[in-house]
Amino acid sequence: YRVYQGGLMSLRPYLAPELRASADQAIKKAATLASDGERAFELRRVLDEIRDKTKPVSVAKGAKGNDEGFKSLFNGKDLTGWVNVNCAPSTWYVKDGMIITTGKPVGYLRTDRMYENFILEFEWFHAPEPKGSVGNSGLFVWGDPIPAMGTGYTRSIEVQVLVNLLYKDKKTGLPTATSHGDLFSIWGATCKPDRPHPTGAQRCLPSEDRVKGEYTWNHYRVTANNGVLKLAVNGKEVSGVSESKPRKGFLALESE
Repeated sequence: YRVYQGGLMSLRPYLAPELRASADQAIKKAATLASDGERAFELRRVLDEIRDKTKPVSVAKGAKGNDEGFKSLFNGKDLTGWVNVNCAPSTWYVKDGMIITTGKPVGYLRTDRMYENFILEFEWFHAPEPKGSVGNSGLFVWGDPIPAMGTGYTRSIEVQVLVNLLYKDKKTGLPTATSHGDLFSIWGATCKPDRPHPTGAQRCLPSEDRVKGEYTWNHYRVTANNGVLKLAVNGKEVSGVSESKPRKGFLALESE
C-alpha cells in the first residue's frame, strides 16, 4: 500500500540499518518515530519492514500491520495482485522495490480485488522533466474493472496526486483545482465535498497546502468508510467527500 507515483509512482522500501539488528530494537525505533510529529507517518513503514525482514514471525505480531489487519498491496518484487487494464506492457514495471510508471499511454493499473471500507497509506514522488513542469497522476478509489466509455480512466473517486499546477476561476480568482490533495468524482461517479466548491463542482479542495512538491516524498493516508472518503496529507487530514457512488470497487494507480 505504499505507492510511489508521479511521472513515477512507487514503493520505497525503508528500514534504517540500526533497525535490522533485532526486532526489539526496531520496535523501539518505531515508537520513537511515532512520537515525532514530522516522521510519524514512517511508523507503519518501519513496522511492515519488521514483518517482512525479521524473524521469528512472532516478533512481527506486535506490529500494527498484523494487529490492525493491514496488508501490503505490493510485494516489492513484481506486479502480482495488480492488473494492467489498458496501458502498454512497458508502462508499469518494478525496479528497486518500486512500482514505476512511464505515464504513457494514459490508463490505469488496478488491484485484482475490490475494496469498500479501508485505510490505505502510500507515498508518492513526482519527478517531472524539466523541473517545475506539471506532474499529474492519481489514485482511483472504488473503480470499475474496465474504463468508462470514451476515456482511458475508470468511474471512481479520484485522489489527486499532482504538483506544479493550480487552476483559478477567471471571474472570482478563487482556486478551482490544486496540487495539495483534491478529492473529486470522475466519469459518472458522484460525491458530496465536505466544503462547497467555488463553482459547485463535486470536488473537495484541501483545507491547507501540505504537499511538499516535486522531487520530494509525500505521504497520503486515505480512509474509506461507507461512502465517506478522507485524505490526510503528510500527517494531517485536509480533504473529504461523502455520499459517494460507487462506494465499493477496485483501487487503481493512474498513468498520465
